[in-house]
Amino acid sequence: MSWTVLRSAGVLLAAGLLVLSAGCGSGKIAPVSGRITVDGQPVADLLVTLQPLGSADNPVPGPGSYGKTEADGSYSLRLSDGTERVGAIIGKHRVEISAPLKANPKDPEGAHVPGKLTIPRKYNAESKLEIDVAAGGTTTADFQVKTR
Repeated sequence: MSWTVLRSAGVLLAAGLLVLSAGCGSGKIAPVSGRITVDGQPVADLLVTLQPLGSADNPVPGPGSYGKTEADGSYSLRLSDGTERVGAIIGKHRVEISAPLKANPKDPEGAHVPGKLTIPRKYNAESKLEIDVAAGGTTTADFQVKTR
């Protein structure tokens, strides 16, 4: 065989392995959606974030995920790795739920401030909420926030 044929075969083999390895990585993501209510009522524009919990074997299992609630309280997650892939990394996650921010009219640079709705810190900064994302994903990642 000529050098050109061998080199072409090597390039094709490397490209095939790259495609296969990329496909394997995508199996670690599952679709996640659900509904959030605040004091029993749906609220639009809440920010929902999931951060994978690491272990001694795997301290950084992957990127977090985020979503924003619709008027009916429903949301779907996307990876926060810049790819906008739908879902979350399979495994255990810490959950945070935050109220939407509004533009500060006194700040010419457009900084945002908390709006009228305040979500207690136990649902965000001090959250102990967790969810285990299974390989098949879920459509029932529901949370009930209580402000009183």
